[in-house]
Amino acid sequence: MSGVAGSRRVVVAGVAGGVGTTTVTALLFTTLSGDSSPRLVDHSGGDLGARLTGGDDAGRVDRSLSLHDLGAHADGALIDLLAEPDVFGVVVGPTTEAGTADVRRVLEKVRERHGSGGLRRILVVVVGTFGQHSTARAEEALQNEFGRRSLVVVPRDPALAAGGRVPLNRVNAESRRAQGTLASYLRERLVSHAGATTTAPPPVVPGLSPPAR
Repeated sequence: MSGVAGSRRVVVAGVAGGVGTTTVTALLFTTLSGDSSPRLVDHSGGDLGARLTGGDDAGRVDRSLSLHDLGAHADGALIDLLAEPDVFGVVVGPTTEAGTADVRRVLEKVRERHGSGGLRRILVVVVGTFGQHSTARAEEALQNEFGRRSLVVVPRDPALAAGGRVPLNRVNAESRRAQGTLASYLRERLVSHAGATTTAPPPVVPGLSPPAR
């Protein structure tokens, strides 16, 4: 737990190493940053902030919202963390047959351990890879079983495949659309969960206003 009343933690975890958890964390960090930025939590040596645009330069940090790059621990640590009601998971996999199968396995375990409530706090992001892979049918099946607004495809984008700082100013239009979709789906979960757990007005996520009533 973060120790801050009303806090929320968004945990990004991959089904394997190198599938794009830092890329997805970068897309979310930019979207969630407004007057303040989410608190960053890094799984690997503390260089996450240096890899994200504005990550180490945030003027004000929102301690009630954290963004955690968990690395390759979707099938394990993430499932355990979902026992905490303020944790929201983003499962990241590659657009390969093995990748979508791994994603399905994680979702099935979440459902088994935490029921439909746990699944409502999960998003899936599949990140494009080099090579010829046909996973549209598997992605469609995941959406049919786990929710039409539960999966986002980030296309293969050379700007996102480079190492070092994630150059979000150079991503293509398809990646920007995917980023907007991911932000929209996450906003729905954060606001809906806040409304379900308190009678007070739901907290506003920086840069993401709740839908008009």
